[in-house]
Amino acid sequence: MTISPTDSPADLADSRSFQELNEAKEDFDSIYDRADPRAYYGELGGLGYRIPTEAKPVFARILDGLAEQRALARPTLADMGCSYGINAAMLKYDMTFRDLVERYRAGGLRGASASEVVAADTAFFRGRRPVRDVNVIGMDVAKKAVDYGCRVGLLKDGITQNLEEAPPSPRSSALLGEVDLVTSTGCVGYVTENSFRELVPRARRPWIASFVLRMFPYDAIADYFATLGLVTEKLRGRFFPQRAFASEEEKAGALETLSGLGIDPAGLEADGHYYAEFYLTRPRAEVAARPLDVLLGLSRRNGS
Repeated sequence: MTISPTDSPADLADSRSFQELNEAKEDFDSIYDRADPRAYYGELGGLGYRIPTEAKPVFARILDGLAEQRALARPTLADMGCSYGINAAMLKYDMTFRDLVERYRAGGLRGASASEVVAADTAFFRGRRPVRDVNVIGMDVAKKAVDYGCRVGLLKDGITQNLEEAPPSPRSSALLGEVDLVTSTGCVGYVTENSFRELVPRARRPWIASFVLRMFPYDAIADYFATLGLVTEKLRGRFFPQRAFASEEEKAGALETLSGLGIDPAGLEADGHYYAEFYLTRPRAEVAARPLDVLLGLSRRNGS
């Protein structure tokens, strides 16, 4: 179903910035930008982080639909908030987040240097047969994490500029010009419509696929897309677990935030996990040709 400004409680949050809403969340800055991802997988693995695994079959369907509708042999995907190339690893090599967590729990990598981990991971991914032919451009302000993703071959290239603060460089703009699909599994809330204003017009009429925590209204972003003639659909009735709360304090803060937005957490966040919803934005004609539920195989058109 297409969303409109009345479809979510954003009006209640108009005076509250994403920065303020983020105050309820645990701070993981210390693990986001290291030379290798061991700390990242160790800490988030312990919290049952699973949104990339939840997102993988959705993104796979969308990539297949995009390639079919536009006759693309090898789509180019820009992954916002790519971190160490997690979504790239999962889409290209059919891995789960748990697979990656278990890899770095293995004894052989625990005492290795960062350069040894990079070398081992480069060999590991080169030794796997890709299941999906897709180019992935990583987008993240965590420069070391993006560099890791590029060095081990998960990312074709990377953009590490903060598009909230400045337009992309000529080099970054050139990379964005290759993009067919923009994905995110949690960066909305850290980025706003400002980043999309810099990104989307430079890409080639991209589809935008976003998993967004329920505590972050998506209306302002969808409204911006509408000014470009793009239609945003929301997957109704589906909620995707992201991770467990890191503490009772984080849970209490999240529940208070949701309550302030008029969102009922019963049966979802109240039970101990963050939950996200899914939005897909596309040109109007492509939405009409294949609505979201048809694209994802949730219903069939004309009884076929």
